[in-house]
Amino acid sequence: MPHHETYIAGVKFRKGARELIDGLEDGTALSLEREPTNEYDPYAVKVICGGLHIGYVPRDLAAMVGNLIAQDRCTDACLSAAAAPKSASSTKTRPAPRDTLGGVAEW
Repeated sequence: MPHHETYIAGVKFRKGARELIDGLEDGTALSLEREPTNEYDPYAVKVICGGLHIGYVPRDLAAMVGNLIAQDRCTDACLSAAAAPKSASSTKTRPAPRDTLGGVAEW
């Protein structure tokens, strides 16, 4: 099945998100939810695990993923550490290994 892999943005701003992600297995189901009232990005898409908002789909993909959600073509994802870089020197330029969000969108 085709998929897209990216990192989960904003994890460091979500209380308890880092600890939750660090304890998850690869393939853990995540939910995606549009957040049109987000004050910073009207196209924001939240990433949710076990009812906890753990971060966002990165801004450069949010509009596309949000459109897929609106068309009922994408509502979930799974955690995948396999796609993350082996050596992430900076979380500003590269995702940390446990922040990789796999299977965001199918097209």
